[in-house]
Amino acid sequence: MADYDTSRVCWFIIEEDIRDIGSVWLEKDSSESDAMILGIFILAEQYRGKGIGSDSIKEAIRISKQRIVFRNVRLNVRKSNLRAIHCYEKCGFRIYDEGQKTAQDGTIIDYYKMEVKVDV
Repeated sequence: MADYDTSRVCWFIIEEDIRDIGSVWLEKDSSESDAMILGIFILAEQYRGKGIGSDSIKEAIRISKQRIVFRNVRLNVRKSNLRAIHCYEKCGFRIYDEGQKTAQDGTIIDYYKMEVKVDV
């Protein structure tokens, strides 16, 4: 059983047939009370590009809205991750800002900040 604050986090396993192939989660943004931060991970390349991610994101947002009050969902995505950007746009996310961070090896990583507004 997961040990996390269910009033701040909704976490889901993504299944395909009977296999666990990834996870998606929404976590309350500590800096803004009506926003959630989205994360998603799909394990194997063979499951990517099939709409599983966008379906999982939409369903995770829908279920999370029943548990936690929020108006916005935000995420950061590398500018080079075109497949993910397309997935997020398919879910209604739009780019609202951009940024850079430095990886441990000193590499500069450019990223977009994306957001979708959801009905209350």
